[in-house]
Amino acid sequence: MDRHFRPAALSLLLIVLFASACLGASSDPDRIDIPPTYTLVTLDEICSQLINQPFQTREAYEVGVDANGPVFQPLLVSFLQDGRVAWVYEFQEAQFGVFTCQQGTIEAVFETGTRSSFSARYDPIRLSVTIDGLEYFLVQDT
Repeated sequence: MDRHFRPAALSLLLIVLFASACLGASSDPDRIDIPPTYTLVTLDEICSQLINQPFQTREAYEVGVDANGPVFQPLLVSFLQDGRVAWVYEFQEAQFGVFTCQQGTIEAVFETGTRSSFSARYDPIRLSVTIDGLEYFLVQDT
């Protein structure tokens, strides 16, 4: 069994996770959860290159354990125009939060999950974001 995710699969996973987080998951079929209202953020020329772009590590990292043993996959991060960030660094889970970016320096804060924040750096030459010493590269369509 191939337990590595493909870039397209990670992008799809991220979209599904964002939709789930935004729409909410109510057990009552007659209830519609209204997502919080976000404001479009204004970013400088460097940081605007991040928006709506998925970035992932080139290497697969151990992100958890399933019934077959350790699970390895690339890590993924994406920044949205409304100031939200999604970070996939654990098995089948994503952390959602908000971010700010100025001149390529990114600060993200999360209300839930195992991490409360991260500081990162965007490199517009390498088209990469570095978080905790790991480099996440822009996912290019092939």
